Amino acid sequence: MTPDPRRRLKHRLQSLVFYVLFLGVVGLLAVLSTRYTAQWDWTATGSNTLSEASRRVLDGLDEPLSITSFAREGEVLRGRIEGLIARYRRHKPDIQFLFVNPDTQPGRVRELGISVDGELLIEYQGRHENLTRLTEQDLTNTIQRVARQQQRWIVFLSGHGERDPLGKANHDLGAFGQELERKGYTAQTLNLAATPDIPHNTSVLVLASPQRDLLPGEVAQIETYLEQGGNLLWLTEPQANGGTGTLAERLGIGFLPGTVVDASTQLLGISDPAIALVPNYSDHPIPRDLDLVSLFPQAVALSATAPEGWQATPVLSTLARTWNETGPIEGT
Repeated sequence: MTPDPRRRLKHRLQSLVFYVLFLGVVGLLAVLSTRYTAQWDWTATGSNTLSEASRRVLDGLDEPLSITSFAREGEVLRGRIEGLIARYRRHKPDIQFLFVNPDTQPGRVRELGISVDGELLIEYQGRHENLTRLTEQDLTNTIQRVARQQQRWIVFLSGHGERDPLGKANHDLGAFGQELERKGYTAQTLNLAATPDIPHNTSVLVLASPQRDLLPGEVAQIETYLEQGGNLLWLTEPQANGGTGTLAERLGIGFLPGTVVDASTQLLGISDPAIALVPNYSDHPIPRDLDLVSLFPQAVALSATAPEGWQATPVLSTLARTWNETGPIEGT
């Protein structure tokens, strides 16, 4: 029995069409694979996927973001950092990421204030900020701060003999002001007698040891600013609260009489007992990264009784062996 020529031709045409379609599909997949990637996160908590909040922050960046990690050679730490940054780069591919071994660039490490192995430097539009905590929340918050278009002001109250954040005298805070500028903040002075409103883009209002009394209206302005969620950094010298007694009372802050004394510091080679030693720190964001012993000469103790709606958290605490000396600091 001989095969039907027409059936044989039909079979060959079907085979030819199949191979043509097959090769076409393979070629199309090859082209698509160079342009698109697809990834799925099968973890129960979605730990490999950015949160919606992080994606919104990245969507708001119009220009490339630069991230530099100062991490020594090592698979564990570098792998953890690379995994974190990869989640951001999958959503925003133009993120520029680079590893730098801090041991090879000690000068740059000192200049940038790098203190932790693996510390990140986040840069955007000429602004930059360091990050030591390698979590998505902390990285997203840092990116958001660096990316803010609005200038962040650190406003120093003036007009009462305060220390000048832009001054160069030994009693001024010029070095502090320069450090703020380096971190992307703008240090401004404000005389409430001349400008009765605290700027709306004030990140922190600073009272830098006023030497003369604040006017009642100025105190009221500061209280309103705090009630609206503002931040206050109050620097004060011993026995000088500069007419801010009403403000201290509203905040539940008390200045205890005398000078903090720690006579046992003689065992450490410190001859002056009026130097308070602080070796341990609370889990507050301000001293969280401190790991050195701090010394505070002529320190004054504070009491804090949080008023309703407030919380009080000590940042620095002296050792149990210290006391307030209200008499002359002399003798044995």
